[in-house]
Parts: sequence; C-alpha cells; structure tokens
Amino acid sequence: AGLIAERDVDPDDFMSFVHSYDVRPFLKPNPKLREFLSGVDAKCVILTSANEDHTLRVAEALGVRECLDRIYDLKAVDYLGKPHPHAYEKVLADYPGESAVFVDDRMLNFPPAHKLGIVNVWVDEGFKPMQGSLTPALSVFTDEARALASKASEIVDFTIKRIEELEGIWPEVTAKAEAK
Repeated sequence: AGLIAERDVDPDDFMSFVHSYDVRPFLKPNPKLREFLSGVDAKCVILTSANEDHTLRVAEALGVRECLDRIYDLKAVDYLGKPHPHAYEKVLADYPGESAVFVDDRMLNFPPAHKLGIVNVWVDEGFKPMQGSLTPALSVFTDEARALASKASEIVDFTIKRIEELEGIWPEVTAKAEAK
C-alpha cells in the first residue's frame, strides 16, 4: 500500500513483475496434499499476499489447483493483505455463518484471525533466518514473529511441522471450528 500511496506505483504491474518467475524449479507436486484437499468437505479458499496468477501457478505446480474454490489475492482484499484485519474480514463476509480455519506458516498472520474467532493452524517448519542475513527492515518482522511465537499457544489452536500433517488433525480442527 505504501508504494501505491507514496510512489503512485500501479499495484497490478508491480505484483506481475515481482511474481514473474517460474515457480516449478522450487515446487513439486504434492499428491498427499491433493488427496487430502480433494476429500475435504469444505470450501478451500486461499488468502494470499501475492497476485492470483502467481497463486494459480503455485497451486498448479503443487497439483492442487483443481481443489481450490476461490483465491483472495492482494487485489481482492483491496491491497490490504495479511496481517491486516480487512483481508480476513473480506473473506469471512463472503461466507456468512460459516466456520473458518486458517492455515499459515507466518506467525504474524495469526493474531487478526484469532481475534475474529477463526481456528488457526500454524505450519511451523522451523525456519530460522541465517545470522547476519537480515536487513534492519526485515529484522523488525523477525523480532515480532519471535515475540509472537513465545505466545503461540494463545493465538494458535494447532501446530504442525509439515502441511501433510493437516490430514491427521483435521477431525479435531473441524470439531473446534464447528464449536465456535
């Protein structure tokens, strides 16, 4: 939003540029995830801070594109992406009365979802930035994430190490979501 307001940058052009790389060298099909998502009796919605084209390419590379019901990219949430509360509110507004589960790997994205009563699943793959690899701007996010991680039990309902573990806890996750 800063580039839009301060520099009059066209957000669609910017997002197309930064997401113009080929994702296939970095991702491989995930048949276990595809099988799980294909059997989920719920809407499968992605809320992303990327653009839709990039998200579709990632989903295609993972082999889960056909499992998706909807994508809320940065444009769909009025360029107020995660962790801005508006992003979550925009998605929830399209599914009134539905329970919601939010699965993410960034601790910074959970507090707004928690405040809205969404069941949170943290995919904590244990990423730790290399010492000395952070710029001052990025260190702010890392410090905030570290502080939030110490309070994870207050804002996250379930923690898994790999996305493939979601299937094993899904009955508990959905039970908790339906109880809210």
